[in-house]
Amino acid sequence: MTTLDQFASVFRSAVKPVYTHVSKPTDRVVLITDLSREESEEYLVRVQSFLVSPVLSWEMITGDEYQTTIELLELVEARQADLICCYRNLHSQAWQHPHSLGAHLDVLIQKTASVVLVLPHPEARYARKHAFAKPANVLAMTDH
Repeated sequence: MTTLDQFASVFRSAVKPVYTHVSKPTDRVVLITDLSREESEEYLVRVQSFLVSPVLSWEMITGDEYQTTIELLELVEARQADLICCYRNLHSQAWQHPHSLGAHLDVLIQKTASVVLVLPHPEARYARKHAFAKPANVLAMTDH
């Protein structure tokens, strides 16, 4: 086999589709917060006005239902959501510094099969005014 043939073979094996459009239904949505039930319901209204696709079922996991990431994963697994909505740094004050996801969100992104939508923290003053405006276009990508 010549060097050129080996190069061509290696080159062709590396050619793979990078992106494939898939329209995923969002029948079941779970909102995860670290707020009280009442505060979570207020935040849910904002999230519902933001999402443009019709949703059949909305559920909430509030701050008093979990403390650890293991407890949160068990609650999420039981819900079998198509979409999980939450914000960074659940059960932490680190949300004031916009540089990390926090342990709970980090684990959710790695361990759940559901799509995770990261929203602005309800107390964050650095969120843009249009953060909860209806989006014109949405793109979601993953490598796994």
